[in-house]
Amino acid sequence: MKKKEADKRWQDRASSWIAHRIIAAQLSLCRHLQKQEQRLTVRQKKVALFIFCLSCGGYLLYLLGSALFYGPTLHLSNEVIRVQENAHPPPDTSLSDKRIKMFKHPQKQKQ
Repeated sequence: MKKKEADKRWQDRASSWIAHRIIAAQLSLCRHLQKQEQRLTVRQKKVALFIFCLSCGGYLLYLLGSALFYGPTLHLSNEVIRVQENAHPPPDTSLSDKRIKMFKHPQKQKQ
């Protein structure tokens, strides 16, 4: 067995284990919430839904109002950045044609 295949198997087992743990946690939470929900009356469920919708709607209105009336919250200073006189420009980081060809995918030939 090659090293890459062994690494892939290990990664598959690890990802499978993590996925199973997440699903188990979700199912546990789901069971707990179902038990809590069964104890509520219809009136309590309606009140809880009303409070949830009211709070989400209020938060939505707050976000809309702050976006429309107050503008962006990021404040940038108007200060000009001064460059030192003896500062050197950054080195040339352009890629050569040879390196660019390495990243190009082969194109299918027309038949």
